[in-house]
Amino acid sequence: MPEPGKQASELVARIALKDKRAMQALYERLAPHALALARRLVGRLGEAEDVVQEAFIEVWKRADQFDPRRGSGEAWVFGIVRNRAIDRLRHRTVVLRVLPGVQEQALRENATVTPLEEASARQTRQAVILALGDLPQEQRAALELAYYEGLSHSQIAARTGDPLGTVKTRIRAAMEKLQKLLTPHRPDPSRGGA
Repeated sequence: MPEPGKQASELVARIALKDKRAMQALYERLAPHALALARRLVGRLGEAEDVVQEAFIEVWKRADQFDPRRGSGEAWVFGIVRNRAIDRLRHRTVVLRVLPGVQEQALRENATVTPLEEASARQTRQAVILALGDLPQEQRAALELAYYEGLSHSQIAARTGDPLGTVKTRIRAAMEKLQKLLTPHRPDPSRGGA
């Protein structure tokens, strides 16, 4: 009987040829462990399930990029799950940092929203849209790739052809500008403001 890692590598090689049975076999073999990993990283079952689904879609699309000389198929799949989970956490952090007043509970699945909360969320969305419009095009594009498409900095650099440092600088500058635009003005107590 072949080793589990070797068998996963063989399945990934068959998936690269778009073998649906191999995909099903790999999913059945690794999904429970992938879900445990994702849940440990993101903390929420619903989000962990989404992470696993996204990861296996990525496995299907990118199986031809798997190189067995660099590691087992199992490690490759779990690396994708880990990266997707980190992207999900990064997305959550962006939402909590950029959108003032957004509470963790509002991000929970099946959260009950009152009409007042819905109106507040609508106002916040409109403010974010306006603030995004005030960003330089390069910063806005990089932030949208990170936020809306969930791409990592290196994935954005690969897609846009920009250096990784440039992508990181643009996203950081965009986040800082959005935070200034979206944070209500408060007097600075060190300057004697009331």
